Amino acid sequence: MRSNISVVKCAAERPAAGQGLDSIYAVVEYFIHRACTPKWRIISDEHTHFIDLTYVVGGCASYRINGETYTVRKGDLLCVPQGSERTATCKPCCPMECYTMNFQLYDFYTRQNAVLPFNLLTRIGTQPNVVRLMDELYRVWISREEGYVLRANAYALLIISELLSVTRNEARLSSVDLRVRKAADYIMQHYGEQLTTSMLADLVHLNPVYLSSLFRKSLGTSVRQYIQRIRISNAELLLEEGVYNITQVAEMCGFRDVYYFSRTFKQMKGVPPSALIHKEPRAVPS
Repeated sequence: MRSNISVVKCAAERPAAGQGLDSIYAVVEYFIHRACTPKWRIISDEHTHFIDLTYVVGGCASYRINGETYTVRKGDLLCVPQGSERTATCKPCCPMECYTMNFQLYDFYTRQNAVLPFNLLTRIGTQPNVVRLMDELYRVWISREEGYVLRANAYALLIISELLSVTRNEARLSSVDLRVRKAADYIMQHYGEQLTTSMLADLVHLNPVYLSSLFRKSLGTSVRQYIQRIRISNAELLLEEGVYNITQVAEMCGFRDVYYFSRTFKQMKGVPPSALIHKEPRAVPS
C-alpha cells in the first residue's frame, strides 16, 4: 500500500513539459579548458547544432554571434543558443582562458530540445563552485575511463544548476539596496577577517540596527547569518581541495575557535568538516 501511494504521488508531481528545468537532461559532445593563443579563432559556423556554454576565467576575446559583436572578459558567461551563427577571435594583448562546453539539452518527457534561461552574455564574476565543477568535468572528459560519458553528462547538469543559482542570485542582488550590496560585497572579500554589524554599518554610514533591518528585508537573512554562510561556503571549498587541515581552514575563514567552526559547519552542511578532507591534494589540470 505504501509503495502504491508513493508511485501516485511521484506521477502527480511530474513536471509538465516546458514548465521549468527539472525534467531536462544534457548530452555533452565536447568540453575543453582552453588557454587561447593570440591567433586562436572560431571559423564561421553556418548554424551550430549544439548549445555553446563558455565561462571566461581570464583574458578576453571578441565574438560575432548572429550578426552582433560581443567582447567577453574574465567573469563573463557566454551562452550561444543552438542554431546560431558565430565566429570568434582572441585579443592578442590578453588571450582568453575559458571553459567551453558544447552539448545537447533535451526535455526528458517530450524528448524535444530544451532551452536554457540564460542571456547570451551574462556577467557572473568569479565563481569558485563553477570552476570546481568544470575542473571535475575536465578531469572526467580527458580520462576517457569507462562510464566517463555518463559522469560528464551528470556534471553538465550540476554546472547548469550552479549557474542558474548564480544568475538568479545576481538578478536578485541587482535590485537590493546599494548599501546592503556594498556590505555584502565587503563580506565576500573579507570573510577571513573579524567582521561585526557595527563595522559594516560604519562602512556604509548607517546605524547598525537600521543596517540589520535593511539586510533582512533585502536578503532574507541577518548580517550574522550571511557572514556565517559565506565563511562556511568558502571553508567547504578549501576543505575539498585537501591542501589545508581543519584548523587552518577555520582560521582562514574567520573562525578563531576550531570547535565552534566544526559545530557551525556540521549545523549548516549536515556533515563534520573532517568528512570533506582528502588524503591527498587534488591534481590541478594542465
